Amino acid sequence: MNIKRPDDINQAVELLKKFEKAEDHIHRTKYFKEAVYILNNHLSMNPNSSNKKFIENIKLTYTRKLLEQLSDLPLLDFESWFQYIYLFYFRIKDEVELDTKKYPNLEKNYKNFIALYGNELIKYLEEDLNI
Repeated sequence: MNIKRPDDINQAVELLKKFEKAEDHIHRTKYFKEAVYILNNHLSMNPNSSNKKFIENIKLTYTRKLLEQLSDLPLLDFESWFQYIYLFYFRIKDEVELDTKKYPNLEKNYKNFIALYGNELIKYLEEDLNI
């Protein structure tokens, strides 16, 4: 059975598939951010959408896929790392929280990833903000 979904949701799913195939971290995070933006926008414009559960599930599924991949990512430069951090904290924070609570191994991946440049980021912010 093929379910007909609105074009914007199909576009978001295609972006998530591109995220999975992309090797460049800047493009990966860009595709993911754009897809989540489209999905969130769909829900904000259609709060009673019949696709709400599908959207919630697809965001959780792809967030979980991303969290699973964190331990396998090669050493990242600060800019690439920061793009993932931005995604985690400003686009998929709720999904990250749900997935890391449900799957302890993902929480470990996530914390280890944050630690890569976490201290560097704090130092940068303190210097930049004169804290």
